[in-house]
Amino acid sequence: MPKILVVDDNPDIVDLFDIVLSRKGYTVTKAGGGGQCLEILKTSIPDLVLLDIMMEPMDGWETLQRIKSDVRTKSVPVIMLTGKPPTWDEIIAHMDNIEDYAIKPVTIEGLLSLVQVFFQNQETLIRELAQAKSAGADAALLEEYRILRRSIGSGKTMQKVLGHQKDTIDKVLAEMDERLRVLRTKYRVMEPAG
Repeated sequence: MPKILVVDDNPDIVDLFDIVLSRKGYTVTKAGGGGQCLEILKTSIPDLVLLDIMMEPMDGWETLQRIKSDVRTKSVPVIMLTGKPPTWDEIIAHMDNIEDYAIKPVTIEGLLSLVQVFFQNQETLIRELAQAKSAGADAALLEEYRILRRSIGSGKTMQKVLGHQKDTIDKVLAEMDERLRVLRTKYRVMEPAG
């Protein structure tokens, strides 16, 4: 089963996520903050990190930046968890480095759905990248494709959260969608159903 690293400075949340995800068969590792998260990542690479934003002394954004700046961990998928919606500047700064956002409090059903949808999307992405590679896409284009898919997914979540700036997000996403469409056409990648 997939390995998930849960990072939050609230031990009750970490324990609850551990119980819920473990019962569904996921292997869970717990970290009580950004520093502990980075220490764990030195010896164990998870399939997904659930990372709280509002932590001390190292917040989630700094932890994310350190994860993504390390060559060993830069491709580790991260979903950000937060008690308050991120700002537009935070979204733009980190859109290419995260899979999704979840606004706390997260229900048990919401948490499980978030994780299940992430892993389903990962399977779809792996198939799409294999199609593009077999059609001649090089490593740089495959990475661009992967980042576009990630950014579009997290951006669509933000459309729901930041209604007052929806037009700006719509424009950014439309440009990304167009580039993704060009890559899909060029490398004969089948668009996922639904």
